[in-house]
Amino acid sequence: MNTYLIKLLFTLLGLTCFAKAAVPMAGWALSTSPQILQLSRLQQESVCDATTLRIMPLGDSITHGATVPGGYRIRLWERLLFDLPMVDLVGSEVNGPVTIDGNHEGHPGKAIQFIREGVRGWLYASRPHIVLLMVGTNDVLYPEAHDFAGAAARLDALVGQITAIAPNSEVIVASVPTLQDPIANDRARHLSQDVQAIVDRRADQGRRVTFVDMHRVLEVGDLADGVHPNAGGYNKMADAWYTAITTLLAERCNPAVETVPSTDVAPPVEDSLFN
Repeated sequence: MNTYLIKLLFTLLGLTCFAKAAVPMAGWALSTSPQILQLSRLQQESVCDATTLRIMPLGDSITHGATVPGGYRIRLWERLLFDLPMVDLVGSEVNGPVTIDGNHEGHPGKAIQFIREGVRGWLYASRPHIVLLMVGTNDVLYPEAHDFAGAAARLDALVGQITAIAPNSEVIVASVPTLQDPIANDRARHLSQDVQAIVDRRADQGRRVTFVDMHRVLEVGDLADGVHPNAGGYNKMADAWYTAITTLLAERCNPAVETVPSTDVAPPVEDSLFN
């Protein structure tokens, strides 16, 4: 049975705990042995070999969908389902309208370090083929609380961590979206430049990473409260993610196009499976 239909069935019945167990029931169970969870890299097929494409939206309240429950995931799900009927949004969190696959890893109010601390478990639990990573807004908004000076280094470590744990997964990394406050937006712009440099360097190392410039996608008029997008802004984000995903699939899976070298090798020494 289609993964989304299984999730939807249990959700409509109000059985949240069973809905979260739907993926293992459908045949994607993963060993929870501590040795496996702590020491092994994920062994899974690439996006080109996936029967059902698992996509993990990963980030903060914008991924969660503040101001519009479901956020960009509403339109993204609709567009993906039209072209890729066997797609599964994955993650431990669930919200949004019942018409979409509501799973995600959007954690409101959280900064880069929180994502670093939780990402290993989330990856092992959901085994995504594609990760949509957009984080850093809270580091920008609260620079003293989250040590903004170290934000780029933490994000670099996070990208390295994801690609070390899941070397066959594709990681699409977005820049920090536009903010209304000019000072905060200036920090967002600088961090976004760092994000692009991080992605370029990781790609040159053979990592499966690509960049989406969300900072350029949104304008101040696309914000509902100065930070979070309104419905139109979320739709713009969805279109940007959709373009990045479909472009990636065409480049990786079209044999006429040269692909990134295989990552079935040990990760670089600076990348850690653990932090």
